[in-house]
Amino acid sequence: LLIHVRAFRFPAEHYETAAGITDLYRIEMEQFASPLIVGFYVISMLIVGSHLWHGASSTLQTLGLDHPRWTPPAILAGRILAVVIAGGFIVIALWAHFVGGRA
Repeated sequence: LLIHVRAFRFPAEHYETAAGITDLYRIEMEQFASPLIVGFYVISMLIVGSHLWHGASSTLQTLGLDHPRWTPPAILAGRILAVVIAGGFIVIALWAHFVGGRA
């Protein structure tokens, strides 16, 4: 959240396309050109992923809806979702850093 607010709300330069629309792609590529920002972003997404991993596994118990029959599949689905969400954002940041500026 910190990276995105800093990048989009308070950009160092304001980039606009020919149509007068803010060029978010260019801003994002410039942000992820920095290895420090990419490292911070990856660590942040790992933390978010672990939070989702735990949250998905304890949601049914918190709501009093845990049951031996449907809790294990729900936990598995939640963990898969946590990996997909965090992993997806990590892949985007790494792609932007290593490939995005050259694509």
